[in-house]
Amino acid sequence: MKFLSLTVFAILIAAVCCAEIDPRCPGGESEGSSVTYIPHESDCSKYYMCSNGVSHLMQCPKVAGSDDHLHWDTIEQTCNWPAVAKCEL
Repeated sequence: MKFLSLTVFAILIAAVCCAEIDPRCPGGESEGSSVTYIPHESDCSKYYMCSNGVSHLMQCPKVAGSDDHLHWDTIEQTCNWPAVAKCEL
C-alpha cells in the first residue's frame, strides 16, 4: 500500500511540474514573467494565453443581447468589438 501511495504521489508531481510546453508559446519565459497572448488560428473570438510556455485557450465574452462574441484584438491585446478588432482569418 505504501508503494502504491508513493507511485500515485510521484505521478501527480510529474504531471504538475512537467506540463507540456506548447510550441505556440514563445520561448524564454521564466517564473514571474508576463503573460503572452496569441490569436486563435481559426476563430476570431478565441485566443491563447501563454504563461511559462503553457497555453490556455480563452474565449472572448458574448455581446450583450446576442449570440455573437467579441473578437480578440491583437493590437490592443484584449477582446474588442469585431469592427474595431478587424480580425482576418
